[in-house]
Amino acid sequence: MSELPENFLFSQTSLQNWLTCQRRFELLYLRRLAYPAPETSDQLAYEVQMERGEAFHHLAHQDLVGIEREVLARRIDDEVIAGWWARYAASGLDELPERRYAEIELTAPLGGHRLVGKYDLLAVEAGEKMVIVDWKTSQKRPNRATLEARMQTLLYPYLLVEGGAYYNGGEPIAPEQVEMVYWFTNYPAQPERFGYDAAQHERTHERLVEIVGAIAAERAFPKVPETEKENICRFCNYRSLCWENVAAGALVEMFAGAAEDDNEADLFDFEIDLDQIAEIEF
Repeated sequence: MSELPENFLFSQTSLQNWLTCQRRFELLYLRRLAYPAPETSDQLAYEVQMERGEAFHHLAHQDLVGIEREVLARRIDDEVIAGWWARYAASGLDELPERRYAEIELTAPLGGHRLVGKYDLLAVEAGEKMVIVDWKTSQKRPNRATLEARMQTLLYPYLLVEGGAYYNGGEPIAPEQVEMVYWFTNYPAQPERFGYDAAQHERTHERLVEIVGAIAAERAFPKVPETEKENICRFCNYRSLCWENVAAGALVEMFAGAAEDDNEADLFDFEIDLDQIAEIEF
C-alpha cells in the first residue's frame, strides 16, 4: 500500500502520468523506484534527443535573460539545434508582450494539496495580457485536440490565475487575460494558441479537484489493462515490472510516428519532458 508523501506537489507531469497509468505514478512518485528498463530500443539516440531538447531550452533561457544571440549561436555545435535556434531567432518571440520572465515556477493551493508548474516563458502586459509560452522540440506536431486534452494545457492557465498575481503588478489575474501558446521548433509558423475564460477556469478547478482527490484516496494503483499494454507500456521504463515480453518501442515510433496509425496522443505522452527530468531525483 502506497500513500502520498506529505507536501507532495502536483505538477502537470505527475498528473499526466496518473491519467496515463496509475501504476507508473505509484512506482515513479511514491515508491521512487529506479528505472529497470530502457525507455526505447535505441536508447543512445533517445538520450541524444533529450540532450538536444534540454540544450534548446537552455539557449532560449539565456536569450531571454539578455545574452546576445550571436554569442549563443557560436556555441552551438549541433546542426539540429542550430536549425531550431535559427527558427527561434526568426520568429520564436513574435507578437509577445515585452515584459518577459523565463523559467519561472508557480505554486498554488488546491484544497489540502499544492499545485506546481514551471513555465518556459511568461510574457506580460500588466493588467492586460499574460501569455504562457512552452517550447516543444518533438519531431511530429500534435494536433489541436491532443494538445487541448493535455494536463499541461489545463493546469498552466489555471495555476497562473491562482498563483501569478506577482507578475500582474500584485493584482488578481482575470482568466480572460491569459493565453497559452505552444511553439514548435520544427513548425515555427504553426504555433498552437489557447485562450482562457472564467467558465474554463471553473471547469478546470473541478477537474483538478477530482483528479487530485482520486490520487490522494487511491491505495491500489492498478496497471493499464492488458489490451492497452502495447500502446502505452512499450515506452515505459517500468514495463518489466508489470508485463513479460513487452519490447521497448523505437525512437522513430516515439518521435516520428507511423503515418498509418496517426498515433499522436501516444507520441505526445512520451515527448521529452524537462519538468519530469527535474522533478525526479534518485
